[in-house]
Amino acid sequence: MLQEMTLEEYEKIREEKRKALEANKSEERKVEVDKAFKSMQLVEKKKEDDVFIKLVNISDLPSFCIVNC
Repeated sequence: MLQEMTLEEYEKIREEKRKALEANKSEERKVEVDKAFKSMQLVEKKKEDDVFIKLVNISDLPSFCIVNC
């Protein structure tokens, strides 16, 4: 079902929805800082080092490594 409306009515409804959405967003972002956490500082998360694996032909390895490794 389509509802007919004027451009002014559409823009008014759209503006009301936008204002309601903005009000919800600002409410969600409010955070209370607990006393226990006030002295803490944000520290960067350590970046994981990349791991490199060298692929070699088994015939290139010494014979003792093939048996003992």
